[in-house]
Amino acid sequence: MRHEVHLSRLLAHPNILPNLGAFVCGNELWTVSPFMQYGSCDTIMATGFPQGLPEAAIAHILRDVLKALENIHKMGYIHRAVKGSHILIDENGTVQLTGLRESHCLSPNGYNHCLAYDFPLHAVASLPWLAPEVLEQNILGYDYRSDIYSVGITAVELALGVVPYKNMSATQVLLAKLQESDITLQSFSETSLSPCVTSSGVSDSGFGDGIAVSSIEQQGQGKARNKKFSSFFCQFVNTCLQKEPDHRPSASILLNHSFFKHAKKKVKESLPDLLLPVQPTIFDDSEIKNITVVESVADTLDDLTIETWDF
Repeated sequence: MRHEVHLSRLLAHPNILPNLGAFVCGNELWTVSPFMQYGSCDTIMATGFPQGLPEAAIAHILRDVLKALENIHKMGYIHRAVKGSHILIDENGTVQLTGLRESHCLSPNGYNHCLAYDFPLHAVASLPWLAPEVLEQNILGYDYRSDIYSVGITAVELALGVVPYKNMSATQVLLAKLQESDITLQSFSETSLSPCVTSSGVSDSGFGDGIAVSSIEQQGQGKARNKKFSSFFCQFVNTCLQKEPDHRPSASILLNHSFFKHAKKKVKESLPDLLLPVQPTIFDDSEIKNITVVESVADTLDDLTIETWDF
């Protein structure tokens, strides 16, 4: 927890969830961060989008996630835990990335190692999102481009409302990622969300008619649907999911991808508008009184620094 609090301050960025304070109370360690009224992306999908978010909303979200990763990578870190549950949204539509406890520094003690070799401590919970080179654990190691693969898997998660490889065991996920060649958005099925071949159709993604797309048959809440995506989105996901790390672009390059450029031209709605009918959490007066108690404690934390913690 100390590592995560330290990184949230070191990697300060508008799209990274900040830490406002931290203190020990009895046997409990408290951390204070801004309240994100919409919660995480997986919560939003569970509440109102069981078959995935609109493509326009995904463009808003992934653009800000890539901005956060751009900063993290420039600071010499790998996030290693990009996924829907670590993407939070506030009532204004601000997207912030959290989950920094798994982050790894590529420049420990001032030496730039460029590559990482260790296996993330809690990697079992993030297996579907981890890049093949992270799971492979060989002498070639991995770097910031492993986060780009995770962005691709997260894009599929947001688009379908289901985590890829969800119904597979940890061993099956490991073998599938090591044995597969390049995977694409079109290659995920409606059952196990493991690779398969699909057809093509006409876009109804909200980016405009007449765009060539790839369609995906998906199962959601007991009803089969045919969900279609623009060619721009398919290309974006396929680029992120290249098996060879050298073939994946950096976060900075991806921010200039045609997927985001097209979304900016075609979509005028704000992210909160695109998330309707899901509404942000609003507290009533009785709940605000309880929050005020926590805020009053947080106001006294200005002089507290991480260095004073004694574990």
